This record gives sequence, C-alpha cells and structure tokens, in this order.
Amino acid sequence: MHIATDDGSCGTKGYCTQILEKLLKEKKYDMVYCCGPEKMMVAVLQLCKKHNALAQFAVERYMKCAVGICGACSLDQYLCCRDGPVFSSKQLLKSKEFGKISYGKDGKKIEWSATP
Repeated sequence: MHIATDDGSCGTKGYCTQILEKLLKEKKYDMVYCCGPEKMMVAVLQLCKKHNALAQFAVERYMKCAVGICGACSLDQYLCCRDGPVFSSKQLLKSKEFGKISYGKDGKKIEWSATP
C-alpha cells in the first residue's frame, strides 16, 4: 500500500497519481484498481492509458432509485446502479461524460469546468 497526502502528514507528500506514475514506470501490473473523486480517477485513467495498464474504476454517481429507472446515475449509455459501479478503463476511455458531466439530485446535467 502506498499513501499520499497533500501535506505529507502521512506517506508521500503529493498526489496519488505521482506515486502511480512512478510505479507504472518501474513495473508492469496486471490491473490497477481505483476509487475516489472522479477528477482524480480521470488522471489515473490517463496514466494507465499512457503506460498501457489495464484498470477498473469504482465510479460514484448520484443514485435515486438504484434499479435503473430514474437515470440519475447515467454515464453515457450506462447506468452506474445497474451496469456498474465498476467500469473498465476500456469503457471509460470511450466515455464522453466521465470527468466532464454528472447529474445532480434534481436530475439536471452538471458540466464540469476544465480547471480543478
């Protein structure tokens, strides 16, 4: 296990993506597993693509019904409650919404800004 904190109070000072980049340069891994904030997962997805590493991501979306009826948890053609919540890097690399669009409690589309 590798730990990263913003202030270095535990583990490495910095981002988990810095640790991941170093690890992917040093060794080939069968699979990378990722959960956390979607913007961070987008960065991990790009690193995995760069290093040809397969990955699975636990995507969190707001779920109202949890059975695939309301569509609040949609991610492109998928519903996180029914088709996920774990998606492969291959699926997410094709996504037009991952890291760009989500839906709020009211069902309205939320477009994310390009800067963090």
